[in-house]
Amino acid sequence: MKNHRVVKLFFFLTAPVALIVTFWSASSYQFVLPVVIWMLLYLLFVYRNTQPVVIMLIYVFIYCCYLIPYYQRDLQLSQYSLYQDVSNYNMVLLQFYFFFLGMVVSADPRINSERSQVIGDIEIKLPRLLTGVMIVFELILIWLLFKQGQNIFYSPSRYEAYRSNLEVVNSLPLFALVPVIFISVSIRKKRARFFVTTLLIGLLSLFAVTRGLRMVLVPYLYLYFVLFFDARFRTRTIIAFTFVGAFLILALNLFKGGAEMTPLNLFGEVAGNILISHHADMLYTCAGVFGLLKEGMISFGDRIGLLMGFIDEMVVPPQFLPDKVKYPQILVSLLPNGGGGFFLSAIHLMFGGYLGILVFGSFLGMFLNYTYDRHQQLLSMVWLVVFCFSPRWMSYDFHTILRLPIFTVLFYFLLVMCKWCIYRLGSIRTGVFNNEGGH
Repeated sequence: MKNHRVVKLFFFLTAPVALIVTFWSASSYQFVLPVVIWMLLYLLFVYRNTQPVVIMLIYVFIYCCYLIPYYQRDLQLSQYSLYQDVSNYNMVLLQFYFFFLGMVVSADPRINSERSQVIGDIEIKLPRLLTGVMIVFELILIWLLFKQGQNIFYSPSRYEAYRSNLEVVNSLPLFALVPVIFISVSIRKKRARFFVTTLLIGLLSLFAVTRGLRMVLVPYLYLYFVLFFDARFRTRTIIAFTFVGAFLILALNLFKGGAEMTPLNLFGEVAGNILISHHADMLYTCAGVFGLLKEGMISFGDRIGLLMGFIDEMVVPPQFLPDKVKYPQILVSLLPNGGGGFFLSAIHLMFGGYLGILVFGSFLGMFLNYTYDRHQQLLSMVWLVVFCFSPRWMSYDFHTILRLPIFTVLFYFLLVMCKWCIYRLGSIRTGVFNNEGGH
């Protein structure tokens, strides 16, 4: 533990240096980027027995890796050029720095000394009737899903079909995954559990692939991993599989765009000195946010409005709120970009800049430590949803980190009430039959 404290203190003391060089030197990445990599390696070591966390850390770092060709090969990230400025990207790199620093500060090696599975803490005993009703309910949801959008494989223009799907597909694919979690953990026989869960997640994944929705597909794959493969392989194997999975998702992105599949194109389409990819667009959006802040196009009042909108979305459907109080919708009229909104910029705008990112990283680390330490069923369910949907709230809709866990908690208590009603009805019927037998 003493060595870990020394390491944490060292990284924490690099913060003033990182701030100074970022705001005073265009070459600050030469110091900040290596420190980010070292922090990632430390976190991978600490959480080596907590494989879902390893996957999430690598997912975030893959975005950071796209800054390397910008710095080293002078490639422009995204085809948009308004805020392609090294000072903006240096500040984006500093966001990654403070997120990983927050995770480092809160990392607890004692929690992760043994290989553990969060799914092992979840065991919901439900009547077979209720489980059967949930399965039927889920199949109905999947049937409704396939009514949305169009199959990109049968479309003459795959990219146009994908763009159309973004407009017509609602949030149902995300909410449809939550009942699958409860169905899986409530089935007691292992073979039946594996078959039913594989069938449901397979159908959901088929929908995501045929609609070109990679950020809907990834949560399905994450959940399947946690349910059946967590702690089954060595962590180094999981790291390799994570990178392979990332390349497969990028390949799906190429296919829907109709681009040629070459090894270089897996990282993005290179046109001249421009790198065009989802990750590059996300980083450009982050850089654009700093450009808008410098120009005063996003005011302090706008940031307060975003925070209030973030709170309002817990009870108000987002379609009923104006775009100016939602992130990334506020950027639509201000910043031409490839879509999406990275979570670090959302936190930066709503929760106090770099300090907010540091606090968020610390809270995220403390939450996962507490979950793995306490072994509480509902808490583990919430962590499972936060992890499975991390690609969604990190890359597109940050509010998902609240909306879906709240839905999960409500669904949990709804099942508890249904279970109580079924048992109560059963006891009443038993009492009636006993009374009739007495007469």
